[in-house]
Amino acid sequence: MAELVMNLLVNKDMLTMIGMPDLMKQITEQFQDKSMEVKPFEQGGQVGFTVSRTINLCDIFHHNLKIHI
Repeated sequence: MAELVMNLLVNKDMLTMIGMPDLMKQITEQFQDKSMEVKPFEQGGQVGFTVSRTINLCDIFHHNLKIHI
């Protein structure tokens, strides 16, 4: 077994500047659809999340963790 943990933090103004203020929400929903635990947070002018999932290394080639934006 292995624990996959990823953190992502993005400036809110940058998301607005590129015309995707809901991007973090979209990404979060896709991780949740892949049975991953998502903990969103906001820190100053930034938004982010921590994603985690326990993976059985014997089954790793049977999981598709692609995220589409």
